[in-house]
Amino acid sequence: MGKGSIPVISVSGNSISEAWQKAFLEVYEKGVRVATPKHQEGVTPLGWDAAVLVEVTDPLSQPRFHKAAVPGLFDDLEIYRLEVIYGIHNFWVGDGWDYTYHERIFEYKTKDGTIINQITNMIAQIKQNFVEKGRVSGRDFQVTSWMPWNDPFVDDPPCFQRAHFRLLKNEEGEGFLLDMGTDWRSRDLFKAWLMNVFAFTDLQRIIAKRVSEALGVPVTPGKYIDYSNSLHLYGAYADGINGAVRMINARSFEDLTTDTSADEMCEEMTIEARRLTAARLDAFKKGTVGKGASKETLKDLGYDIKNFPYPPEWDE
Repeated sequence: MGKGSIPVISVSGNSISEAWQKAFLEVYEKGVRVATPKHQEGVTPLGWDAAVLVEVTDPLSQPRFHKAAVPGLFDDLEIYRLEVIYGIHNFWVGDGWDYTYHERIFEYKTKDGTIINQITNMIAQIKQNFVEKGRVSGRDFQVTSWMPWNDPFVDDPPCFQRAHFRLLKNEEGEGFLLDMGTDWRSRDLFKAWLMNVFAFTDLQRIIAKRVSEALGVPVTPGKYIDYSNSLHLYGAYADGINGAVRMINARSFEDLTTDTSADEMCEEMTIEARRLTAARLDAFKKGTVGKGASKETLKDLGYDIKNFPYPPEWDE
């Protein structure tokens, strides 16, 4: 291997928080030091970069929140989850955004304008495979985000490229396990990875439920396998990154993470995020505000954020 080649790193963790912490420390210690796109010569230090494979053996297990990894709190996580799974920001596409992951997965638009729901099509393929063979042995169950006639020519093409799904017999129970693998061209490990994976593993859970309904047999989420061609730490964030490393080395993993299923503040902020999002969407549809209106603006318009209803499927 020639000098200067990108390091290849592999880590495994039981939960997404454990996997993130391991990947973060490995890239910090072993990543190649490079000038990332945010680099300013003479101003910011070099960043860290590596090609990284992350295995999460039990992706829905707790803890699912790491205090050093997420730039916001539980409400930010929930809004991002709603964006990926339910498309709450799809109407932003064409108005400052080139895409959302939900749009690319559930409303993929071909060059001639045809709209394809890749998840619906994939589940139909899985069901056909099961009906014809009495098992699910296909290896072509996947969705993609890339639009080759568009994405190479925009400033901010999708980082997420592809999700691949395998169904294998559940050796410890009935039915199948649904493993999910994702491929990413580029990723911010410090500020984006855990938010991405928080949402995508919940998408894995929902797809497993849909497949189970289609097949009439239990389907449980299996492993989550995440590969990034470039998983990087920006030199521009070096102070925060170095601080996170010191925090991890000084405190226990238990102290740095949160069980999102048992934390009262997490539950309150999650519900509030759903109500706020629903109110924003309602106000935007009525033409009274632009996208992303603040709580104060909505309250001035008469919205009762604490009690505003939201779609029941958001609780799924």
